[in-house]
Amino acid sequence: TLDLPSRETKFELEQIVGGFQLKAGKAKLKPPAKIEVLVAYDVRKGNPLKKYDSSDFRLDQMPIKIKKPSKGLILTRIHQNSITADVTKDDFELLVTGFDQNRDLYVKVIVSEGEYDKKI
Repeated sequence: TLDLPSRETKFELEQIVGGFQLKAGKAKLKPPAKIEVLVAYDVRKGNPLKKYDSSDFRLDQMPIKIKKPSKGLILTRIHQNSITADVTKDDFELLVTGFDQNRDLYVKVIVSEGEYDKKI
């Protein structure tokens, strides 16, 4: 099950065999922007992200594969079930595979646009 905000058209999230693809939507994101992708196996009750267990998978370990280089993105952090990336182009793509095909994936995408906070 993919968690898609219905009002969001700045990205598209598609299920593919063994994973998902995140790419630019019709309403383009304006760089600089940040994307955080949170992934867990879906559960019958409760919040899948709160019930994430690192023994299910880790995004930084096999068999999970993140296609590199990811088009239009700079991956800044990959940890447990989270990928953080800087959007460098309004046409971007992230492809992640290697998940158990017998389980449903829950994917949440958080987007922040605009100037980055800078400390001088």
